[in-house]
Formats: sequence, structure tokens, C-alpha cells
Amino acid sequence: MKEPKYIHNIDMSNIEEIILIEKESYLNPWNKNHFKNDILNKLSMNYMYKKNKEIRGYLFGHFICDEYHLNKITVKKKYRYKKIGKSLFLYCLNELINNNIKSIHLEVSSLNLIAQKFYKNMGFVQVGLREKYYSKHEDALLYSLDIR
Repeated sequence: MKEPKYIHNIDMSNIEEIILIEKESYLNPWNKNHFKNDILNKLSMNYMYKKNKEIRGYLFGHFICDEYHLNKITVKKKYRYKKIGKSLFLYCLNELINNNIKSIHLEVSSLNLIAQKFYKNMGFVQVGLREKYYSKHEDALLYSLDIR
């Protein structure tokens, strides 16, 4: 499938700009090595939304057999609520369907209500809980989406 106008694969040349977005978006951001390992991992499938030479959002995830683990969808603060995250997810979903992937799994912070709403709107259902996964007061909610 041809990539939409603004969605592209991520490579190492994008890492510095992605790290800046990551740091503005999270209290505990991924570090450079985490992104580097994910980009170089042959089982990863990662995309960015880039317009006017500026990365506005990104999606990271990897394959586990016939499943996909969605690590994160992040949109730069000034571009949130403009359907960039949804565009990235729907593009990724189409690629997963084309690759005969059966399901998508993720964990999201119990405190991240915006992300929870997004995933529920995309059809995910909560299938579990990891207590105190992120911190003493922050659980991980496990979500899953069957796509076949």
C-alpha cells in the first residue's frame, strides 16, 4: 500500500526530533537508546506523521508472532486534537490487516484518561490490569483489539 501523504516510516535520521516531542509529552519519556533499539528492531513497525518538514506525531510498536504490541502513539502538543493520532493508528491498522496480524495489544496508564478514551473509540477493550506498573499510584490497563 502506498503511504498517505504525511505518514512515513521512521528511521534513525528522525530520532532527535522524536526525542524532543517525547520529552514535552511525558514525565518519564523514552530515552534515545530505547528509540534506537526500536527503530533498528526488525520486528518493529513504526510510523511518523510529518508535514512541512516537521514531525507532528509518531507511533511505535512491534510484532510478536501474529500479534502487534502498540508501544505508543504520541502527538506534539500544539497539534493534538487534529486527528493525527487517529490517522497514524488507522494507517498502522491497515498494514497489520495486510500482514495477517490477528490482534493488537497495549498497556496504558490508569491516569491517562485521554489515551483510554482514544483506544476505546478505536475499538479496544480492557482485558487486564497490572497494579502499580508505572508507579505506586499508577496501574497499567491492558487493552486488546481483535482484527481478524
